[in-house]
Amino acid sequence: MWKCFSSVMSDNIDRFIPKKKTDRKFISPPLWMDRATKSAIVKKRKSWKKYKYSRNNLSYVKYVKDRNECTNAVKNAKLSFEQKVALESKTNVKSFWNYVNSKLKTRSGIGTLEKPDGTLASKDLKDYDTNSVSNNFLNDINICQEDVLKKLNKLKTDKSAGPDGLHPKVLYEVRNAICYPLFLIFNKSIIEGKVPDDWKNAIVSPIFKKGQKLKPGNYRPVSLTSVVCKICESIIRDNIMKFILTNNLHTSSQYGFRPGRSCVTQLLEVLDEWSELIDSGFPLDSIFLDFSKAFDTVPHQRLFLKLEKLGIKGCILNWIKSFLSGRKQCVRINNTTSTWSDVVSGVPQGSVLGPVLFLIFINDLPDVVEGIVKVFADDCKVYSKVSSDYERCKLQENLDRLCVNGQICGN
Repeated sequence: MWKCFSSVMSDNIDRFIPKKKTDRKFISPPLWMDRATKSAIVKKRKSWKKYKYSRNNLSYVKYVKDRNECTNAVKNAKLSFEQKVALESKTNVKSFWNYVNSKLKTRSGIGTLEKPDGTLASKDLKDYDTNSVSNNFLNDINICQEDVLKKLNKLKTDKSAGPDGLHPKVLYEVRNAICYPLFLIFNKSIIEGKVPDDWKNAIVSPIFKKGQKLKPGNYRPVSLTSVVCKICESIIRDNIMKFILTNNLHTSSQYGFRPGRSCVTQLLEVLDEWSELIDSGFPLDSIFLDFSKAFDTVPHQRLFLKLEKLGIKGCILNWIKSFLSGRKQCVRINNTTSTWSDVVSGVPQGSVLGPVLFLIFINDLPDVVEGIVKVFADDCKVYSKVSSDYERCKLQENLDRLCVNGQICGN
């Protein structure tokens, strides 16, 4: 069913969606540029070309006039845009950070990387390729056509297409026509507990984190996957989260990827608790932990066991098993793609279901710690008041437990 659907979509995209060349001068215009400013820039360039050809005073005077108007238009556009971003910064944080990042001058593509033997790899990747238990259960999900249409209506059309080539803009424009066949595919996929092979492929884009840019381990792998699969993942994610929240299965220490909670709420609670301890005259010890490559090192069999213990069984568990097994990925750097390789562990970063699966996997981490624990995804704080040497030793014992119980921490 999926092969038939994707084949029809691809054929129609090739036949009916026109392609056009874009003016390279305005492929990625600045965020502040509006239509009037763009027209002023084009007008100035035309005046300059005319002056270069004629070299007379009249054309030069015209060029100076257009140049000054262009300068004023750019200045006013920048000022107006920055004022708008500042006023909307509290309600539209994403727009604020997009503008801040656009002003950074350190942005660059992926450069030369260092191979495991210490030699440098070429930029085109040719020489870097390497071959608490609930009494309730969630066994099945009933998807209706309206659920699929709601997800299609919320598609972000400015995102990239996945390896299957189906762009979210196309899916959004034909959403009323494709919601029924997708509804049939999703239901059959869940009932049979099988995921199409195209949905298991991912194009990995490395995002630099910190450290030396030569080291491949200093990049965060973000997976670009099928948009259609993300729609199905989103429906399954919503049902799993509803099941977990209804049965109160999430640890109260987790603040990541949960509705109504964020990094800010965690910081505010920690600040309040620390202030209360200090005001009471107690010193405190705090340990900050960050698990290395946490998403990439989640062992599948252990994750499946924890899902089953929570009550996620039947078709849903089989679907997740199929979703995580037999996955393949390739790395794309500077428009060059590596060969495909198998993914044998971890949950894909960049997927919809990945963060939820990771939260379930790390959900029992606070159970092995005798003290206060605050977790945001894989970032963990362990702290306690210190009124005696015994309590200080307790903190060290907690760290020892986290090391010994590696199967709980995922490392």
